[in-house]
Amino acid sequence: MERQSHGFIFEKNSIKDFNLIKSDNYTSPWDAFTKNGIPVSIKTKKLGCSIEMGDFFRQSRVDKDFILIVGFWEGNKNNIVEKYILKIDADYWNSQFDNELVEQFTHIFDGITNDYSDDNKWKIRIKEANQLWDSTGSIIKVNFKRDHKRQKRVQCSIRKECFQELIDNYSYSF
Repeated sequence: MERQSHGFIFEKNSIKDFNLIKSDNYTSPWDAFTKNGIPVSIKTKKLGCSIEMGDFFRQSRVDKDFILIVGFWEGNKNNIVEKYILKIDADYWNSQFDNELVEQFTHIFDGITNDYSDDNKWKIRIKEANQLWDSTGSIIKVNFKRDHKRQKRVQCSIRKECFQELIDNYSYSF
């Protein structure tokens, strides 16, 4: 939890600064809502890094426009040096998820355990999956997560080199 404390501080400040309604559930897909009911996602990242968006499959099913607030920090994690507010069009967002590959990735862990003996098979599988995904030209990067304990999940992020495209097309102000 301590690793994320700066994110919670930024989220709390953003909710206050923009008069948002905080989501009442920690596992909610949205951090907050505007007074008009528009969902809001609030993220903090080190300056120059990709923006982690969470569960890949949930992101592929976004069905409404949403506001994305991103604070980039430098040095101290509470030192926000850049802040962006974007209103992302749901149709555009969904166009970044190739439906055929999304379906294929629901089976990415089939036959893969968390055991070390599956490491080589896993490396080959994700290399092939990443090559397929990268060929789509999506602003989204797929992040396959597996460890030797219990973790097996698929997350995603906005590629750092594509964030300017979002700024150029979806900047928003309250």
